[in-house]
Amino acid sequence: AHKSLEMLANQIEWRKSYFPIDENEVLDQLKKGVIYCTGRDNCLRPTLIIRLSRMPKEWTPQVFTRLVIYCFEYLLRYALFPGKVETLVVLIDLKGVSLMKVPVNALTEMTSMLTKQYPFRLHNMYILNAPSLIQWIWNAVKGALSEVQQSKVNFVKPDLKEMKGLWASHQLEEQYGGGLPEVSTFYPFPFQKGPFEADHVTGPRRDAVADVWKIFDDDSYKGELWLTPK
Repeated sequence: AHKSLEMLANQIEWRKSYFPIDENEVLDQLKKGVIYCTGRDNCLRPTLIIRLSRMPKEWTPQVFTRLVIYCFEYLLRYALFPGKVETLVVLIDLKGVSLMKVPVNALTEMTSMLTKQYPFRLHNMYILNAPSLIQWIWNAVKGALSEVQQSKVNFVKPDLKEMKGLWASHQLEEQYGGGLPEVSTFYPFPFQKGPFEADHVTGPRRDAVADVWKIFDDDSYKGELWLTPK
């Protein structure tokens, strides 16, 4: 009980240091395509994509962190559903980022933040197009993370085999092994319609209902506990 209260107190203090984050505050940043979401995996988990080559040089680590938090909070509110879809996936694309510019400390801090402040929300994190020495550096710094946190991080080889069989073709952009052309409008997030089965290759359903997220109210977001009668 003491440990739980300590974690709760830390969570409250952490949220005080970052919130509120207003959409207008991050709107211009969202439109740059540094962080965006195009679809879901075969278990309906939203896929958050981070493309560090698009990050402006003037962005501080604090700017980047606040944007990650905003996107996580957005997906928790509008893209997850209690008891059905409760976690998400993160893809970090390092293409075009030199070894000297890879923010290893920022990535380590982000992994720690997402697993500590959003426990059981991060399903997996995939790192793509990493410079050849980045995994060696990662091995040197990952000791700061717990075994559970470390297990969330997966370095993806150029053939993308670690990601095959997890997404329907139209749910991922072509550069990540999917069939979706590279998107150029990043916010509101360009979620693709179903189906979501990994073997689906013929595109989204034409009769799918659009903007279902708009019907989610506070009860849908928070979920409900109940006891099954014996």
